[in-house]
Amino acid sequence: MKILIADDDDYTREGLVESIDWSRFGIEEVVQARNGSEAKSIAAWFQPDIVLTDIKMPKLDGISFAHELAEMNPSCMLIFMSGYMEIDYLKSAIKLSAVDFIEKPIDLMGVEKAIEKAIAAIHERRSAADMKENRKELLQQKLVNILISKDFDYEMAKKLCGDVDFSLKRNYYCVIIHDNEKRSNTEEVINLVTDFFDQKRMQAIGNYAGDYSYTFIIACDTKEKYRMSGVFQAFLSQYTNFILGVGFDTNDIRSIHNGYQTALLAMNCSFYDNTNRIFYVDDEIMQQRNLEPGLYNEFVGLLREHPYNLKEWCDKVFDNLKTNKYYRKEQVQALFTSMIIVLCRENREVLDGSEHLDNEEKIELAIRNQDKLEGIRRLLFKLITKLEERYQEQSQYSRLIRGVTNYISNHYGEAELSVSQIAEYFHFSSAYLSVLFKQEMNITLKQYISNVRIERAKKMLELDYDKITEIAIKCGYANANYFAKVFKEVTGMTPIEYREDKLNTSAQKN
Repeated sequence: MKILIADDDDYTREGLVESIDWSRFGIEEVVQARNGSEAKSIAAWFQPDIVLTDIKMPKLDGISFAHELAEMNPSCMLIFMSGYMEIDYLKSAIKLSAVDFIEKPIDLMGVEKAIEKAIAAIHERRSAADMKENRKELLQQKLVNILISKDFDYEMAKKLCGDVDFSLKRNYYCVIIHDNEKRSNTEEVINLVTDFFDQKRMQAIGNYAGDYSYTFIIACDTKEKYRMSGVFQAFLSQYTNFILGVGFDTNDIRSIHNGYQTALLAMNCSFYDNTNRIFYVDDEIMQQRNLEPGLYNEFVGLLREHPYNLKEWCDKVFDNLKTNKYYRKEQVQALFTSMIIVLCRENREVLDGSEHLDNEEKIELAIRNQDKLEGIRRLLFKLITKLEERYQEQSQYSRLIRGVTNYISNHYGEAELSVSQIAEYFHFSSAYLSVLFKQEMNITLKQYISNVRIERAKKMLELDYDKITEIAIKCGYANANYFAKVFKEVTGMTPIEYREDKLNTSAQKN
């Protein structure tokens, strides 16, 4: 807080400045004025929270100064000082809503009590102003929700427009704004946007829509609508982390819902475009279509029969999606979520080093978090590349042995996995399958299963996500103690020692 002390008596001013512990009151700046005229000039630029002023001063008396201060800074708290307790002064002080009237000679305790009283009044006023502002923000958010709703309540909207001073007779744009910076302070973003359009003599009310996106309704004069494109570009030039989807404009608040729907369609185009930051709708985009239902089956067929053709097929699908922007983002995400789930379910080894995708919920989340189609493409192609590498490694082996290793890769986490179970699945006797496997792989089938489990356990231990008991279960060991025993026989370390060693090595590298 800031205080201005105005008095023509140097001794009084300096005595107050030196004798009072201003920091105790939260006052950080103290400025002095020698007369009323100087006090007026200082108050204009200093904008004090409290003014402690003498009434009898040369050039401009305290009462006259206070009248002019009330026009310049009506929220400022006044404390008068005077050696003349005249009734006219008291009446003037009351009219000016003075906090207190202190008689000279000055009593420091009386001054401190008056300052405490002034600070309490400031806090009360600010608290009331904050409550009013918060209520206004809530009403604005409620108004946004009503205006974009299909079930439009005109009377309620009309009342809320009056409550928040939002014009009923202007031109309106509904705009979806996405924050690429992904700030957690949504109020900060809303204030930033509304302040920008306020500077352009336009009204903007907004509400957080989730996933770092906001819905704004912008009101401008009808004659201004033709320069709105330039205004939006100016906004993006000033704030480089935003993307805009602009809906059709309207001069009737009853039609804002339609503008909102077209703004959503416009923003949907940003999913396919990595270069532009503002999007509008056209007739073609308005005619949205559904994805071909056979795409998923085609993907699964190639995955199982011709995995080396997957990239070429996916490239064509992605090119088609980027060319035709009328597919809903949610549909595309759902399609690729299903594709990646089946790819990972049937080929778990592609997830090595990708523990953020080790269950279907995580896969769905990873796809949903991709703001751009290109991000989904990179993720899918990374998995397909790992799949191709795996097939190349296995190409030297027979179809049967490849099938066995693939089966183990997908079922190593099952405690009941055994040689006999695998043999039964492939319709061989355990003994015969074991002989065939040893001939090609130079390792027993039982030892291969154990090696796969231990290798998976190593990768999980290096990430420091799961508890040892959880890793044991995930790797097919029903008993954590048995897991620790087998792990030490293979690696020479217990699981805990292995994790600590890897974490220390990683810390030294960083």
